Amino acid sequence: MRLYRAAVEESPRFADAWSGLALAHVRSLYRAPDERSDAVAAEAREAAGRAIAIDANNARAQAALVMVEPEFQHWDARIAALEEISARTPGTWEITLSIGLLHQATGDFRQALPVFEKLLLDEPANLRLHRILARTYFRTGRPAQAGRLLDIARKHWPRDYGLWNAGLDFLMLQGRYDEARRYLADDSLYPFNVASDALPKRHLLLDVLEGREPGQRDRLIRSFLGHLALKQDAYPGVIRMMGLLGAKTRMVEVMRGYYFGEGRYARSLSRHSPRLTGFLYQPHVDGQRSEPQFGAMMARIGIPPRPRF
Repeated sequence: MRLYRAAVEESPRFADAWSGLALAHVRSLYRAPDERSDAVAAEAREAAGRAIAIDANNARAQAALVMVEPEFQHWDARIAALEEISARTPGTWEITLSIGLLHQATGDFRQALPVFEKLLLDEPANLRLHRILARTYFRTGRPAQAGRLLDIARKHWPRDYGLWNAGLDFLMLQGRYDEARRYLADDSLYPFNVASDALPKRHLLLDVLEGREPGQRDRLIRSFLGHLALKQDAYPGVIRMMGLLGAKTRMVEVMRGYYFGEGRYARSLSRHSPRLTGFLYQPHVDGQRSEPQFGAMMARIGIPPRPRF
């Protein structure tokens, strides 16, 4: 963000700097507090408008104007709009990535996976693409490919939290609990920004999942739910953990709060508050897919309960 701000100050007639700033504002929407999201969206529109005033055909600015609009329950329309822009200006990786993530948001991994694979070939030094593709390989039943990709990525980004967390998830979700404990004990893998309470909680989670500490399940559930009062962006992770721990009623209650601002876990939604759905298709939630409560909530959201591979 700072670099784009400096660029437009130095070169106010440089359309790509303005469109880059617009896309940076769009990305920041996913971390913005609900009460700030409308203001951040307005900043993105202003920057995109400045780019288009200089260059009416600037594809990244046109895409920013599409991407700044709420995607929740408008996935197909956004895909169509971005594909139309991409067809006119191929090779714009931010647009292509957004298309892939939108397919993932509705559980369509048949469309998402080839998009991510091609992007990584074109952008091999992109950390975010390594994270996304590794999790997509794992989700689509390719754990060996996921592991190889993580190993490659760690050579370049050895202390990245996203890679570390993915590696732990892959072991845990395959039931390889002893390997996961050894992974947690290896301080050479620790990311720079791991929370002080993360490691004991991860150990406890492994024990509960393996059946060693069944009496601690409720304590762990309460602990994860407590994150909602501390961080707005905790909702997706808490929903995943509720699914993994089999807390089906709590999971649906948190989903109601996150997507619709209802119930005991309600958030103060604004028009541009991010409401992500791609994480609902991760393996953490697989144990809940046949539950009527979950199916009804997914129907209300407007997406299928099961991923398509």
